[in-house]
Amino acid sequence: MNEQIFFWFYYLGQKLGSWPVYFLASLLPWFLGLGLIIWFLVSKHRLRVLRIIFLSLAAALGAWFLTNLFKYNLFNPRPFEILGIVPIITTNLGDAWPSGHATFMSALAVALWSQDKKIGIIFFGAALVVGLARIMAGVHYPLDVLSGWLLGSLVGYGLIFVLSRLKIDIQAT
Repeated sequence: MNEQIFFWFYYLGQKLGSWPVYFLASLLPWFLGLGLIIWFLVSKHRLRVLRIIFLSLAAALGAWFLTNLFKYNLFNPRPFEILGIVPIITTNLGDAWPSGHATFMSALAVALWSQDKKIGIIFFGAALVVGLARIMAGVHYPLDVLSGWLLGSLVGYGLIFVLSRLKIDIQAT
């Protein structure tokens, strides 16, 4: 079933074209990061926004680190290594699980949402789009992306839980 779903998204990506899929799978996260910088620069409450960005990036980087522990210690081939397809994106071999992009984006989304619902919703949507685009690009199976979303969400919620237990206010004021 994992392969069937993969092929459905992969062929959808082929229909969309390589540039849109490449943008969504690889460049969109960078543009969102730029958006966070712009949000900080135009905000009237820069200290609040800086705190939100800092805590959210801490969650995302922690999730990324944890993902890399899995990726580089457990060999898991990417779809193009097994299925003989041509990926839209070039990437490392044998480190498909879990998707680092999906993990990073979902941890970032959860942490942002816990502090600012509007920004968080935007990043939840972006995490969904980036993860699906990674499948369309031929570099991840659906289970790689689902695992990444789950791991990232757990790390994001874990950070929020720890901060609340330490009585650190994370709510936007």
